[in-house]
Amino acid sequence: MSCLIAHTAPRYGVILGWTGSPEAPEPEAVGRYLERFLMDPMVIRAPWLLRALLVRGLIVPRRKYRSAEAYRRIWTPLGSPLAAHTAALAEALEGKLGLPVLHGSAYGSPTLEDAARKAASLGDVPWLFMPLFPQYAGATRGTLETRFLQAAGTLACGYWASFRRSTTIRHTLMPSRKRYFLRWRPFSLITFCSVSMDYP
Repeated sequence: MSCLIAHTAPRYGVILGWTGSPEAPEPEAVGRYLERFLMDPMVIRAPWLLRALLVRGLIVPRRKYRSAEAYRRIWTPLGSPLAAHTAALAEALEGKLGLPVLHGSAYGSPTLEDAARKAASLGDVPWLFMPLFPQYAGATRGTLETRFLQAAGTLACGYWASFRRSTTIRHTLMPSRKRYFLRWRPFSLITFCSVSMDYP
């Protein structure tokens, strides 16, 4: 997918990509989410059979109850905090930019396929895909880019490069990052690198 320079287009849209969240803070819903997430070959890099034995036989049956309890403690009237905040972010960006902003997830709802279908329904508009991970990792940004390519089909779109791939982003942020390191301890950056992961 080639990079789209957004300001050269008379009008464009933005699609935010994130990993997803369970539909409800209940063991079965959490189990479905965990299975979709952990069965992704870019998350657990192992042969399918070994991955299935680990995920379906060991991890999900045990983890879904503890994770559901953790989700119940943080659940809001609008759903999971990550889902609610992502929707609010999309709405705020749309108001700020004056452009259509959609969002889709790899393992939750709405899906990347939902976002691509909605984007296609808005007519002949180029779209900028922005995974909500500034850094590159195969298990997060990599799987989002791969899944979006599959979902997008013939949709005219480009993507926002990660730090690793964008000289402009690195040069723009490096001075502020240096000041940050001088002021704060390095482990403070952990939260910065977990923008859209939802996995209690």
